[in-house]
Parts: sequence; C-alpha cells; structure tokens
Amino acid sequence: MIETFTILLLAHLLADFVFQPERFAKRKGEVGVLTVHIAIVTVTAFLALGYFAPMILVPIAVTHFVIDLTKSRLGTFNLRWFLGDQGAHIAVVAAVSILAPADLSKSLIYVHLNAAELASTLSAMMLGSGFILAVLAGTYGVELFVKPHADTLGDALNGLPKGGRVIGQLERFLVFIFSVTHNPAGIGFLIAAKSILRFGDISNHSQRKVAEYVIIGTLCSFSWAIGFSQLAMWAAGLF
Repeated sequence: MIETFTILLLAHLLADFVFQPERFAKRKGEVGVLTVHIAIVTVTAFLALGYFAPMILVPIAVTHFVIDLTKSRLGTFNLRWFLGDQGAHIAVVAAVSILAPADLSKSLIYVHLNAAELASTLSAMMLGSGFILAVLAGTYGVELFVKPHADTLGDALNGLPKGGRVIGQLERFLVFIFSVTHNPAGIGFLIAAKSILRFGDISNHSQRKVAEYVIIGTLCSFSWAIGFSQLAMWAAGLF
C-alpha cells in the first residue's frame, strides 16, 4: 500500500503542479479544459505505475474530475478551497492505495528492481513529492495566505512581473535543499539575509505596511518549506 501511495502521490503532484499550465488551473470550470487535465492526470499515473491498472486509474480519473469541477463551479480560488482540493485528491490516492494496491510485478518499471533498488527509488520519489509540495504548491499556498493583505496595499506592491513568486520559489528551493542535506545553518542564513534586506523598509514608516506584508509572506514561505521538507524526509526514511 505504501508503495502504491508513493507512486500515485508523485503522479498526482506532477499532473497538478508541473504538467498543468496556470491557465488550465483557472479554466477548469470548462469541461473541455478539465477533460484535458484529467487525461494528463490519468496518463501520468499510468506512466508512474508502469502498467495499465483500471482499478486504480478509473477511480482516480473520475474522482479528480468531480473534485475539480465542484471546486471550479462552487468554490473560489482561496486558501481554504486550495487546501481542501488537494486534501481531497490525496485522500483519494490514499483510499485507492488501501483498497486496490498496485501489483508491481506487472510493472515495466519496478519489476526489474531488487528490494534495495526499489526502496531507493521509492525514497527518491517521496523526496520528489516533498520538493513539489514545498516549492511549487507553496507558491499557491503562500500567495493565497497573504492575498487578503496584498489586496489592501494595491499599487504599493508593484514590482517585477511575478517577481515575488520567483523569489518565493527560490527561497523555498534553497530551504528544501538545506533541509535534505541536514544544513539548518543555511536556512538560518537565508532568514538573516532577507531580514537585513528588509530592515530599511521596516524603519521607514511610509513603507511599513509593505514591509510587514513581506515579513508575513516570508515567514509563511519558510514555514511551509520547512514543514514539507521535514515531512518528506521522514516519509522517505520509511523505505
């Protein structure tokens, strides 16, 4: 079951955060766009498993369609709906892994691996899932968390197009690397460096709101990255 969960979790995260353009994410209320996304979800899961398993692929495709359509038609793109959407997808992955675990002896990928090689592969896949959650999913999690504050600042946040998003992804990438290499001092250095860069704005009363917004976003970004990095390391250690 845990092998199946690890494989399907990575497949889901790849389909939702790597192989899904942002324009698709915003238009999944359209059945045509959503159908293409579901095809990508299904093919990614099939390729990750290495064999055709209808008892796994069909439930994932159907439930993914229903969950995404429901969110797009009834919900709004806020943090609560984002976390609920991802939680529902991962719960389905867990349920399928329990009720219909994959037979890896049928897989063109895993059948040729011995026990040690399989364990190393699954461990790496779990770290890959952690990387996507920490760095890419964190983009949406952090942006949605600080959005209420951003809305009050308006033009005060004007800068490079998506500059804040790129900075956030880079800092979470570095946090993930420092975490998996057991280098907490590197994380401390990042926090200190960003604090120094923003010190002038904090002392400037006219920019205080912007500085507080940046601090909130930074703390959220670092906390998100550290949390998922540590969770991924723990899960990878199960193998």
